[in-house]
Amino acid sequence: MMVPIKALCGVGIVPSDRTAAAQWLRRACIPLHIGTGNGGRFEFVHSQDLPIDIRRAYELREIEAVGFRR
Repeated sequence: MMVPIKALCGVGIVPSDRTAAAQWLRRACIPLHIGTGNGGRFEFVHSQDLPIDIRRAYELREIEAVGFRR
């Protein structure tokens, strides 16, 4: 799954600022990719490239956002 860097800001130990989050991902050796959308170009990562704790925190946040609870 493609995850925009903007969506990862503030998840787990990822910094809240988008630029700082991108730098953190680069330092963690997570490959960044460039995509194109309605608003232009954006950076994203593949979810399988994320550390398991960050991936789980992101998935839980997305699940809670749609109204599901544990």
